[in-house]
Amino acid sequence: MSNKQVPNKIILINPKTGIDVGASLSPPHGLLSIAAELVDDFEVKIIDQRVDKNWKSALNKEMEGVLCVGITSMCGNQIKYGLDASKLVKNKDMSIPILWGGMHPTFFPQQTLKNPFIDFVIKGDGELTVYDLAMSLKNKKTSVSDLKKIKGISFKKNKKIFHNPDRAFFDLNKTKPTPWHLIDVENYIHKNMFIKGSKRELDVGITSRGCPFNCGFCPVTTFHKRKWRAMSAEKSAKRIIDAVKKFNLDGVWLRDDEFFLDVKRVQRIAELIIKAKINIKWYTSGIRIDTYNRMTDQQIKILKKSGCEILRFGVETGSARLLKLINKRITFAEVFKANKRAKKFGMTPYYSFMVGLPTETVNETIKTVALANRLKRQNPHAKIVEFTMFIPIPGSPLFDMAVKMGLKVPKKLEEWSIVDHFNSVTKVSDAPYLSKKDIPVMKNIINTSTIVSDMVWDVLPVSYKIILFPMKKWAEFRWKNYLFKFMPEINLWTYMSDKFLKWIS
Repeated sequence: MSNKQVPNKIILINPKTGIDVGASLSPPHGLLSIAAELVDDFEVKIIDQRVDKNWKSALNKEMEGVLCVGITSMCGNQIKYGLDASKLVKNKDMSIPILWGGMHPTFFPQQTLKNPFIDFVIKGDGELTVYDLAMSLKNKKTSVSDLKKIKGISFKKNKKIFHNPDRAFFDLNKTKPTPWHLIDVENYIHKNMFIKGSKRELDVGITSRGCPFNCGFCPVTTFHKRKWRAMSAEKSAKRIIDAVKKFNLDGVWLRDDEFFLDVKRVQRIAELIIKAKINIKWYTSGIRIDTYNRMTDQQIKILKKSGCEILRFGVETGSARLLKLINKRITFAEVFKANKRAKKFGMTPYYSFMVGLPTETVNETIKTVALANRLKRQNPHAKIVEFTMFIPIPGSPLFDMAVKMGLKVPKKLEEWSIVDHFNSVTKVSDAPYLSKKDIPVMKNIINTSTIVSDMVWDVLPVSYKIILFPMKKWAEFRWKNYLFKFMPEINLWTYMSDKFLKWIS
Protein backbone atom coordinates (compact mmCIF):
# COMPACT_ATOMS: atom_id res chain seq x y z
CA MET A 1 0.00 0.00 0.00
CA SER A 2 2.91 2.36 -0.46
CA ASN A 3 1.13 4.40 -3.14
CA LYS A 4 -2.34 3.93 -1.78
CA GLN A 5 -4.06 6.44 0.43
CA VAL A 6 -5.85 5.46 3.62
CA PRO A 7 -9.46 4.51 2.68
CA ASN A 8 -11.66 7.57 3.05
CA LYS A 9 -14.73 6.80 0.96
CA ILE A 10 -18.09 6.07 2.54
CA ILE A 11 -20.82 4.60 0.37
CA LEU A 12 -24.40 5.00 1.58
CA ILE A 13 -27.06 2.81 -0.05
CA ASN A 14 -30.84 3.21 -0.13
CA PRO A 15 -32.34 -0.18 -1.13
CA LYS A 16 -35.31 -0.65 -3.40
CA THR A 17 -38.72 -1.11 -1.79
CA GLY A 18 -40.27 -3.08 -4.63
CA ILE A 19 -42.63 -0.34 -5.81
CA ASP A 20 -40.42 2.59 -6.68
CA VAL A 21 -42.20 5.01 -8.98
CA GLY A 22 -44.02 8.30 -8.65
CA ALA A 23 -44.46 9.86 -5.22
CA SER A 24 -42.72 6.96 -3.46
CA LEU A 25 -39.49 8.30 -4.94
CA SER A 26 -38.60 10.87 -2.36
CA PRO A 27 -34.96 11.80 -1.81
CA PRO A 28 -33.14 9.47 0.63
CA HIS A 29 -33.31 12.05 3.40
CA GLY A 30 -32.07 9.74 6.13
CA LEU A 31 -28.86 9.12 4.22
CA LEU A 32 -28.57 12.79 3.22
CA SER A 33 -28.78 13.83 6.87
CA ILE A 34 -26.01 11.38 7.79
CA ALA A 35 -23.95 12.50 4.79
CA ALA A 36 -24.24 16.11 5.92
CA GLU A 37 -22.17 15.21 8.99
CA LEU A 38 -19.60 13.31 6.91
CA VAL A 39 -18.88 15.40 3.82
CA ASP A 40 -16.32 17.69 5.44
CA ASP A 41 -14.04 14.80 6.43
CA PHE A 42 -14.87 11.96 4.05
CA GLU A 43 -15.64 11.31 0.41
CA VAL A 44 -19.32 10.35 0.41
CA LYS A 45 -21.23 8.55 -2.33
CA ILE A 46 -24.96 7.87 -2.23
CA ILE A 47 -26.41 5.05 -4.32
CA ASP A 48 -30.18 4.91 -4.50
CA GLN A 49 -31.30 1.58 -5.91
CA ARG A 50 -34.80 2.98 -6.40
CA VAL A 51 -33.71 5.34 -9.18
CA ASP A 52 -30.55 3.66 -10.46
CA LYS A 53 -31.32 0.48 -12.41
CA ASN A 54 -27.58 -0.01 -12.85
CA TRP A 55 -26.81 0.33 -9.17
CA LYS A 56 -24.63 -2.80 -9.17
CA SER A 57 -22.35 -1.30 -11.81
CA ALA A 58 -22.33 2.00 -9.93
CA LEU A 59 -21.36 0.22 -6.72
CA ASN A 60 -18.63 -1.78 -8.44
CA LYS A 61 -17.11 1.41 -9.83
CA GLU A 62 -16.89 2.95 -6.36
CA MET A 63 -15.13 0.02 -4.66
CA GLU A 64 -11.66 1.59 -4.60
CA GLY A 65 -10.61 3.25 -1.35
CA VAL A 66 -13.79 2.33 0.52
CA LEU A 67 -13.71 2.83 4.28
CA CYS A 68 -17.19 1.40 4.92
CA VAL A 69 -20.61 0.92 3.36
CA GLY A 70 -23.82 1.98 5.09
CA ILE A 71 -27.25 0.56 4.24
CA THR A 72 -30.61 1.72 5.57
CA SER A 73 -33.60 -0.60 5.78
CA MET A 74 -37.18 -0.84 6.84
CA CYS A 75 -38.95 -4.15 7.33
CA GLY A 76 -39.86 -5.76 4.00
CA ASN A 77 -38.36 -5.68 0.54
CA GLN A 78 -35.56 -3.33 1.52
CA ILE A 79 -34.00 -6.15 3.51
CA LYS A 80 -33.76 -8.32 0.40
CA TYR A 81 -32.26 -5.59 -1.75
CA GLY A 82 -30.02 -4.36 1.06
CA LEU A 83 -28.60 -7.85 1.44
CA ASP A 84 -27.98 -7.97 -2.31
CA ALA A 85 -25.77 -4.90 -1.91
CA SER A 86 -24.06 -6.29 1.19
CA LYS A 87 -23.20 -9.52 -0.61
CA LEU A 88 -21.84 -7.65 -3.61
CA VAL A 89 -19.50 -5.63 -1.39
CA LYS A 90 -18.33 -8.61 0.65
CA ASN A 91 -17.75 -10.70 -2.47
CA LYS A 92 -15.46 -7.93 -3.67
CA ASP A 93 -13.66 -7.39 -0.39
CA MET A 94 -14.55 -9.15 2.87
CA SER A 95 -12.56 -6.60 4.87
CA ILE A 96 -14.90 -3.68 4.07
CA PRO A 97 -17.17 -3.06 7.09
CA ILE A 98 -20.91 -3.12 6.37
CA LEU A 99 -23.14 -0.89 8.51
CA TRP A 100 -26.89 -1.37 8.67
CA GLY A 101 -29.23 1.22 10.12
CA GLY A 102 -32.88 2.22 10.10
CA MET A 103 -35.94 1.03 11.92
CA HIS A 104 -35.66 -2.74 11.45
CA PRO A 105 -31.98 -3.15 12.42
CA THR A 106 -32.61 -0.90 15.43
CA PHE A 107 -35.39 -3.21 16.63
CA PHE A 108 -33.45 -6.41 15.84
CA PRO A 109 -29.70 -5.68 16.22
CA GLN A 110 -28.83 -9.19 17.43
CA GLN A 111 -30.64 -10.96 14.61
CA THR A 112 -29.31 -8.48 12.04
CA LEU A 113 -25.70 -9.03 13.11
CA LYS A 114 -26.07 -12.78 12.85
CA ASN A 115 -26.14 -12.30 9.10
CA PRO A 116 -22.61 -12.97 7.78
CA PHE A 117 -22.69 -9.92 5.49
CA ILE A 118 -23.26 -7.32 8.25
CA ASP A 119 -20.68 -6.03 10.75
CA PHE A 120 -22.33 -3.09 12.53
CA VAL A 121 -25.84 -1.90 13.41
CA ILE A 122 -26.52 1.81 13.85
CA LYS A 123 -29.32 2.13 16.40
CA GLY A 124 -31.67 5.11 16.25
CA ASP A 125 -30.47 8.45 14.87
CA GLY A 126 -27.39 7.84 12.76
CA GLU A 127 -25.84 11.26 12.17
CA LEU A 128 -23.27 11.39 14.97
CA THR A 129 -23.00 7.62 15.42
CA VAL A 130 -21.93 6.98 11.83
CA TYR A 131 -19.45 9.86 12.02
CA ASP A 132 -17.86 8.54 15.22
CA LEU A 133 -17.69 5.01 13.86
CA ALA A 134 -16.20 6.18 10.56
CA MET A 135 -13.49 8.13 12.38
CA SER A 136 -12.71 5.09 14.50
CA LEU A 137 -12.40 2.92 11.38
CA LYS A 138 -10.26 5.52 9.62
CA ASN A 139 -7.90 5.76 12.58
CA LYS A 140 -7.79 1.96 12.86
CA LYS A 141 -9.29 2.02 16.34
CA THR A 142 -11.21 -1.18 15.86
CA SER A 143 -10.50 -3.24 18.94
CA VAL A 144 -13.42 -4.30 21.10
CA SER A 145 -12.41 -1.78 23.75
CA ASP A 146 -12.27 1.00 21.14
CA LEU A 147 -15.61 0.15 19.58
CA LYS A 148 -17.30 -0.14 22.97
CA LYS A 149 -16.73 3.60 23.40
CA ILE A 150 -19.10 4.46 20.55
CA LYS A 151 -22.65 4.94 21.74
CA GLY A 152 -25.48 3.88 19.48
CA ILE A 153 -23.90 0.85 17.84
CA SER A 154 -24.05 -2.91 18.07
CA PHE A 155 -21.17 -4.76 16.45
CA LYS A 156 -19.69 -8.14 15.70
CA LYS A 157 -16.08 -8.93 16.59
CA ASN A 158 -14.37 -12.33 16.67
CA LYS A 159 -17.76 -14.01 16.18
CA LYS A 160 -19.14 -12.30 19.29
CA ILE A 161 -21.89 -9.67 19.27
CA PHE A 162 -21.71 -6.58 21.47
CA HIS A 163 -24.45 -4.03 22.18
CA ASN A 164 -23.40 -0.55 23.25
CA PRO A 165 -25.67 1.89 25.12
CA ASP A 166 -28.01 3.98 23.02
CA ARG A 167 -26.98 7.48 21.99
CA ALA A 168 -29.00 10.53 22.94
CA PHE A 169 -31.32 11.84 20.24
CA PHE A 170 -29.79 14.08 17.61
CA ASP A 171 -30.56 17.79 18.02
CA LEU A 172 -32.36 18.72 14.80
CA ASN A 173 -31.45 22.37 15.27
CA LYS A 174 -27.85 21.32 14.67
CA THR A 175 -28.71 19.72 11.34
CA LYS A 176 -26.29 20.83 8.65
CA PRO A 177 -27.44 21.95 5.18
CA THR A 178 -28.67 19.12 2.97
CA PRO A 179 -25.84 17.96 0.64
CA TRP A 180 -28.09 17.96 -2.42
CA HIS A 181 -25.06 17.60 -4.70
CA LEU A 182 -24.77 13.94 -3.70
CA ILE A 183 -27.94 13.00 -5.61
CA ASP A 184 -29.66 13.94 -8.86
CA VAL A 185 -32.62 15.86 -7.41
CA GLU A 186 -34.49 15.78 -10.71
CA ASN A 187 -35.13 12.07 -10.12
CA TYR A 188 -37.36 13.01 -7.19
CA ILE A 189 -39.31 15.96 -8.58
CA HIS A 190 -42.89 15.11 -9.64
CA LYS A 191 -45.98 16.85 -10.95
CA ASN A 192 -49.66 16.55 -10.07
CA MET A 193 -49.16 14.03 -7.29
CA PHE A 194 -51.30 15.69 -4.64
CA ILE A 195 -51.14 19.31 -5.68
CA LYS A 196 -53.33 19.75 -8.73
CA GLY A 197 -51.52 21.73 -11.41
CA SER A 198 -48.09 21.35 -9.82
CA LYS A 199 -45.19 20.91 -12.21
CA ARG A 200 -42.27 20.63 -9.80
CA GLU A 201 -43.18 19.01 -6.50
CA LEU A 202 -40.50 17.73 -4.09
CA ASP A 203 -40.22 16.16 -0.67
CA VAL A 204 -37.72 18.59 0.87
CA GLY A 205 -37.12 16.64 4.07
CA ILE A 206 -38.33 16.64 7.64
CA THR A 207 -38.54 19.43 10.21
CA SER A 208 -39.29 17.17 13.18
CA ARG A 209 -38.95 13.57 14.28
CA GLY A 210 -40.98 11.25 16.43
CA CYS A 211 -44.49 11.26 17.84
CA PRO A 212 -45.76 11.30 21.45
CA PHE A 213 -48.86 9.28 20.63
CA ASN A 214 -49.05 5.50 20.68
CA CYS A 215 -51.25 4.30 17.83
CA GLY A 216 -51.27 0.53 17.86
CA PHE A 217 -50.28 0.00 14.22
CA CYS A 218 -47.32 2.42 14.19
CA PRO A 219 -43.68 1.56 15.05
CA VAL A 220 -42.55 5.21 14.95
CA THR A 221 -43.34 5.86 18.59
CA THR A 222 -41.21 2.91 19.69
CA PHE A 223 -38.31 3.92 17.44
CA HIS A 224 -38.34 7.46 18.83
CA LYS A 225 -39.33 6.40 22.36
CA ARG A 226 -42.52 8.49 22.19
CA LYS A 227 -40.45 11.66 22.00
CA TRP A 228 -41.16 14.50 19.58
CA ARG A 229 -38.41 16.94 18.66
CA ALA A 230 -38.43 19.68 16.10
CA MET A 231 -36.33 22.24 14.32
CA SER A 232 -37.15 25.82 15.17
CA ALA A 233 -39.76 27.47 12.99
CA GLU A 234 -37.05 29.66 11.46
CA LYS A 235 -34.79 26.73 10.53
CA SER A 236 -37.77 24.76 9.23
CA ALA A 237 -38.95 27.61 7.03
CA LYS A 238 -35.43 28.16 5.72
CA ARG A 239 -35.20 24.50 4.69
CA ILE A 240 -38.41 24.90 2.69
CA ILE A 241 -37.63 28.29 1.17
CA ASP A 242 -34.05 27.40 0.21
CA ALA A 243 -35.19 24.23 -1.58
CA VAL A 244 -37.95 26.09 -3.43
CA LYS A 245 -35.51 28.69 -4.72
CA LYS A 246 -32.72 26.21 -5.49
CA PHE A 247 -34.89 23.82 -7.51
CA ASN A 248 -37.58 26.19 -8.79
CA LEU A 249 -40.36 24.29 -7.01
CA ASP A 250 -44.06 25.05 -7.02
CA GLY A 251 -44.99 22.25 -4.61
CA VAL A 252 -43.43 21.01 -1.38
CA TRP A 253 -44.00 17.90 0.67
CA LEU A 254 -42.86 17.52 4.30
CA ARG A 255 -42.61 13.93 5.53
CA ASP A 256 -42.59 14.63 9.28
CA ASP A 257 -44.08 11.98 11.53
CA GLU A 258 -46.06 14.66 13.38
CA PHE A 259 -45.52 18.07 11.77
CA PHE A 260 -48.54 19.79 13.34
CA LEU A 261 -48.02 18.87 17.00
CA ASP A 262 -46.95 22.42 17.99
CA VAL A 263 -49.55 24.56 16.25
CA LYS A 264 -47.81 27.81 17.19
CA ARG A 265 -44.65 26.57 15.47
CA VAL A 266 -46.71 25.65 12.43
CA GLN A 267 -48.27 29.10 12.38
CA ARG A 268 -44.83 30.72 12.50
CA ILE A 269 -43.54 28.53 9.64
CA ALA A 270 -46.58 29.47 7.56
CA GLU A 271 -46.03 33.16 8.31
CA LEU A 272 -42.40 32.93 7.21
CA ILE A 273 -43.43 31.21 3.97
CA ILE A 274 -45.91 34.02 3.30
CA LYS A 275 -43.27 36.62 4.09
CA ALA A 276 -40.82 34.99 1.63
CA LYS A 277 -43.37 35.41 -1.20
CA ILE A 278 -42.36 32.12 -2.81
CA ASN A 279 -45.90 31.28 -4.00
CA ILE A 280 -46.01 27.52 -3.41
CA LYS A 281 -48.50 24.86 -2.45
CA TRP A 282 -47.41 22.47 0.27
CA TYR A 283 -48.65 19.54 2.30
CA THR A 284 -47.41 17.05 4.87
CA SER A 285 -47.66 13.30 5.40
CA GLY A 286 -50.49 13.82 7.87
CA ILE A 287 -52.27 15.78 10.56
CA ARG A 288 -54.27 14.35 13.44
CA ILE A 289 -57.99 15.06 13.59
CA ASP A 290 -57.77 16.40 17.14
CA THR A 291 -54.80 18.63 16.30
CA TYR A 292 -56.69 20.25 13.43
CA ASN A 293 -59.72 20.81 15.62
CA ARG A 294 -57.70 22.70 18.22
CA MET A 295 -56.27 25.09 15.65
CA THR A 296 -57.96 28.48 15.73
CA ASP A 297 -59.80 29.84 12.71
CA GLN A 298 -57.05 32.42 12.31
CA GLN A 299 -54.33 29.75 12.32
CA ILE A 300 -56.16 27.80 9.64
CA LYS A 301 -56.51 30.93 7.51
CA ILE A 302 -52.76 31.60 7.82
CA LEU A 303 -52.05 27.96 6.96
CA LYS A 304 -54.13 28.21 3.81
CA LYS A 305 -52.67 31.58 2.81
CA SER A 306 -49.17 30.06 3.00
CA GLY A 307 -50.17 27.41 0.45
CA CYS A 308 -51.26 24.49 2.62
CA GLU A 309 -54.69 23.53 1.29
CA ILE A 310 -54.48 19.73 1.57
CA LEU A 311 -54.91 17.83 4.84
CA ARG A 312 -54.03 14.14 5.24
CA PHE A 313 -56.16 12.64 8.01
CA GLY A 314 -55.65 9.10 9.26
CA VAL A 315 -59.06 7.96 10.51
CA GLU A 316 -58.15 4.27 10.04
CA THR A 317 -61.51 2.60 10.82
CA GLY A 318 -65.26 3.12 11.04
CA SER A 319 -65.54 0.82 14.07
CA ALA A 320 -65.62 2.43 17.51
CA ARG A 321 -64.31 -0.80 18.99
CA LEU A 322 -61.31 -0.84 16.67
CA LEU A 323 -60.61 2.85 17.25
CA LYS A 324 -60.20 1.96 20.90
CA LEU A 325 -58.14 -1.13 20.08
CA ILE A 326 -55.61 0.88 18.05
CA ASN A 327 -55.52 3.65 20.67
CA LYS A 328 -56.26 6.32 18.07
CA ARG A 329 -57.66 8.68 20.72
CA ILE A 330 -60.20 10.34 18.45
CA THR A 331 -63.98 10.09 18.16
CA PHE A 332 -66.23 10.06 15.12
CA ALA A 333 -67.77 13.33 16.36
CA GLU A 334 -64.30 14.89 16.10
CA VAL A 335 -63.88 13.44 12.60
CA PHE A 336 -67.13 15.02 11.41
CA LYS A 337 -66.20 18.32 13.05
CA ALA A 338 -62.84 18.39 11.24
CA ASN A 339 -64.54 17.50 7.96
CA LYS A 340 -66.98 20.41 8.33
CA ARG A 341 -64.16 22.82 9.25
CA ALA A 342 -62.18 21.77 6.19
CA LYS A 343 -65.24 22.48 4.06
CA LYS A 344 -65.74 25.85 5.76
CA PHE A 345 -62.19 26.99 4.97
CA GLY A 346 -62.01 25.50 1.48
CA MET A 347 -59.33 22.97 2.39
CA THR A 348 -59.23 19.49 0.84
CA PRO A 349 -59.15 16.61 3.35
CA TYR A 350 -57.73 13.26 2.26
CA TYR A 351 -58.86 10.39 4.48
CA SER A 352 -56.84 7.20 5.01
CA PHE A 353 -58.25 3.91 6.29
CA MET A 354 -56.92 0.42 6.93
CA VAL A 355 -58.51 -3.01 6.83
CA GLY A 356 -57.67 -6.26 8.61
CA LEU A 357 -56.79 -5.00 12.08
CA PRO A 358 -56.46 -7.84 14.60
CA THR A 359 -59.91 -9.30 15.42
CA GLU A 360 -61.61 -7.11 12.78
CA THR A 361 -64.73 -8.52 11.15
CA VAL A 362 -66.18 -7.86 7.70
CA ASN A 363 -69.10 -6.04 9.34
CA GLU A 364 -66.60 -3.63 10.89
CA THR A 365 -64.89 -3.17 7.53
CA ILE A 366 -68.29 -2.30 6.05
CA LYS A 367 -68.64 0.34 8.77
CA THR A 368 -65.38 1.85 7.53
CA VAL A 369 -66.77 2.02 3.99
CA ALA A 370 -69.92 3.65 5.37
CA LEU A 371 -67.86 6.23 7.25
CA ALA A 372 -65.91 7.09 4.10
CA ASN A 373 -69.16 7.53 2.20
CA ARG A 374 -70.63 9.74 4.92
CA LEU A 375 -67.58 12.00 4.94
CA LYS A 376 -67.94 12.54 1.19
CA ARG A 377 -71.66 13.30 1.52
CA GLN A 378 -70.91 15.79 4.25
CA ASN A 379 -68.10 17.44 2.30
CA PRO A 380 -68.05 17.06 -1.51
CA HIS A 381 -64.39 18.14 -1.51
CA ALA A 382 -63.35 15.26 0.77
CA LYS A 383 -61.06 12.69 -0.87
CA ILE A 384 -60.75 9.03 0.00
CA VAL A 385 -57.34 7.37 -0.28
CA GLU A 386 -57.43 3.70 -1.25
CA PHE A 387 -57.82 1.41 1.77
CA THR A 388 -54.71 -0.50 2.84
CA MET A 389 -54.41 -3.89 4.52
CA PHE A 390 -52.96 -3.76 8.02
CA ILE A 391 -49.57 -5.43 8.28
CA PRO A 392 -48.12 -6.05 11.77
CA ILE A 393 -44.80 -4.20 11.76
CA PRO A 394 -42.20 -4.83 14.50
CA GLY A 395 -42.12 -2.10 17.09
CA SER A 396 -45.87 -1.52 17.02
CA PRO A 397 -48.18 -2.61 19.87
CA LEU A 398 -50.41 -4.52 17.45
CA PHE A 399 -47.42 -6.54 16.28
CA ASP A 400 -47.11 -7.95 19.78
CA MET A 401 -50.83 -8.66 19.81
CA ALA A 402 -50.61 -10.46 16.46
CA VAL A 403 -47.74 -12.59 17.76
CA LYS A 404 -49.80 -13.61 20.78
CA MET A 405 -52.57 -14.61 18.38
CA GLY A 406 -50.25 -16.90 16.44
CA LEU A 407 -48.34 -14.71 13.98
CA LYS A 408 -45.08 -16.45 13.07
CA VAL A 409 -42.02 -14.28 13.64
CA PRO A 410 -39.11 -14.76 11.21
CA LYS A 411 -36.00 -16.31 12.76
CA LYS A 412 -33.54 -14.80 10.29
CA LEU A 413 -33.04 -11.32 8.88
CA GLU A 414 -33.63 -12.39 5.27
CA GLU A 415 -37.00 -13.90 6.19
CA TRP A 416 -38.34 -10.45 7.12
CA SER A 417 -38.22 -9.43 3.46
CA ILE A 418 -41.58 -11.12 2.87
CA VAL A 419 -43.30 -8.72 5.31
CA ASP A 420 -44.18 -6.44 2.43
CA HIS A 421 -46.46 -3.54 3.32
CA PHE A 422 -46.48 -2.36 -0.31
CA ASN A 423 -48.13 -5.60 -1.45
CA SER A 424 -50.07 -6.37 1.69
CA VAL A 425 -53.24 -7.56 -0.05
CA THR A 426 -51.50 -10.70 -1.27
CA LYS A 427 -49.46 -11.35 1.86
CA VAL A 428 -52.14 -11.50 4.54
CA SER A 429 -53.81 -14.82 3.67
CA ASP A 430 -52.30 -16.55 6.69
CA ALA A 431 -53.13 -13.81 9.22
CA PRO A 432 -54.05 -15.78 12.35
CA TYR A 433 -55.73 -12.74 13.90
CA LEU A 434 -58.50 -12.67 11.24
CA SER A 435 -61.30 -15.03 10.34
CA LYS A 436 -60.34 -16.95 7.19
CA LYS A 437 -63.81 -16.47 5.74
CA ASP A 438 -63.51 -12.69 6.14
CA ILE A 439 -60.16 -12.26 4.40
CA PRO A 440 -61.42 -12.73 0.79
CA VAL A 441 -64.14 -10.11 1.32
CA MET A 442 -61.65 -7.71 2.89
CA LYS A 443 -59.43 -8.12 -0.16
CA ASN A 444 -62.41 -7.35 -2.39
CA ILE A 445 -63.07 -4.17 -0.44
CA ILE A 446 -59.45 -3.08 -0.69
CA ASN A 447 -59.31 -3.66 -4.44
CA THR A 448 -62.61 -1.86 -4.95
CA SER A 449 -61.36 1.07 -2.85
CA THR A 450 -58.38 1.45 -5.15
CA ILE A 451 -60.60 1.77 -8.21
CA VAL A 452 -63.00 4.28 -6.60
CA SER A 453 -60.21 6.18 -4.79
CA ASP A 454 -60.31 9.92 -5.42
CA MET A 455 -56.54 10.08 -5.04
CA VAL A 456 -56.01 7.43 -7.71
CA TRP A 457 -58.47 9.02 -10.11
CA ASP A 458 -57.05 12.53 -9.65
CA VAL A 459 -53.56 11.55 -10.77
CA LEU A 460 -54.46 9.31 -13.70
CA PRO A 461 -53.85 10.71 -17.19
CA VAL A 462 -56.91 11.41 -19.34
CA SER A 463 -56.27 8.39 -21.57
CA TYR A 464 -56.42 6.07 -18.53
CA LYS A 465 -59.61 7.73 -17.31
CA ILE A 466 -61.35 7.15 -20.64
CA ILE A 467 -60.40 3.48 -20.73
CA LEU A 468 -61.22 2.79 -17.08
CA PHE A 469 -64.38 4.88 -16.76
CA PRO A 470 -66.83 1.92 -17.13
CA MET A 471 -64.89 -0.08 -14.53
CA LYS A 472 -64.92 2.86 -12.16
CA LYS A 473 -68.70 3.36 -12.47
CA TRP A 474 -69.36 -0.32 -11.76
CA ALA A 475 -66.97 -0.22 -8.79
CA GLU A 476 -68.75 2.84 -7.45
CA PHE A 477 -72.08 0.99 -7.66
CA ARG A 478 -70.65 -1.87 -5.62
CA TRP A 479 -69.06 0.56 -3.17
CA LYS A 480 -72.22 2.57 -2.50
CA ASN A 481 -74.34 -0.56 -2.11
CA TYR A 482 -71.77 -2.57 -0.10
CA LEU A 483 -71.71 -5.44 -2.61
CA PHE A 484 -68.40 -7.13 -1.93
CA LYS A 485 -69.06 -10.84 -1.37
CA PHE A 486 -69.51 -12.19 -4.90
CA MET A 487 -67.15 -10.47 -7.33
CA PRO A 488 -66.37 -12.61 -10.40
CA GLU A 489 -64.57 -9.63 -11.94
CA ILE A 490 -62.08 -9.53 -9.06
CA ASN A 491 -59.14 -10.98 -11.01
CA LEU A 492 -59.33 -8.15 -13.53
CA TRP A 493 -59.82 -5.64 -10.76
CA THR A 494 -56.88 -6.99 -8.80
CA TYR A 495 -54.67 -6.68 -11.85
CA MET A 496 -55.81 -3.11 -12.47
CA SER A 497 -55.51 -2.24 -8.78
CA ASP A 498 -51.86 -3.26 -8.85
CA LYS A 499 -51.37 -1.05 -11.89
CA PHE A 500 -53.09 1.85 -10.13
CA LEU A 501 -51.01 1.46 -6.97
CA LYS A 502 -47.78 1.44 -8.94
CA TRP A 503 -48.89 4.53 -10.82
CA ILE A 504 -49.79 6.64 -7.79
CA SER A 505 -46.92 5.38 -5.65
